[in-house]
Amino acid sequence: MLHNRRASIHSITHELEVSYGDEYYCPTIEFRFSFSPGYPAYTPPGEYAPTDPPEGPEISLDRVEVVIPAGWPGSPSGLIRLAEEWFNSPAGQSRCIEYAEENY
Repeated sequence: MLHNRRASIHSITHELEVSYGDEYYCPTIEFRFSFSPGYPAYTPPGEYAPTDPPEGPEISLDRVEVVIPAGWPGSPSGLIRLAEEWFNSPAGQSRCIEYAEENY
């Protein structure tokens, strides 16, 4: 969940390698997502230790657009599901956060 922090909207394009039987396809996928930067631990004036822990950055998927590769025998919804799985994977999260931090 994105908290009340300054959020920004980003789009990133990724080629996802997908196998279907013995064939490999590389659909181009555009992810549009919201990014909210993390913030450090908060230490109120007069205190010596933080009272609120730090929070890392957060992303939230807004939209997925898939360019269906020529000859793709599966359904478009199957590619969208695979794209969403990549976005939510550690590699996808890391790549999107890195991109958003560079372009925030």
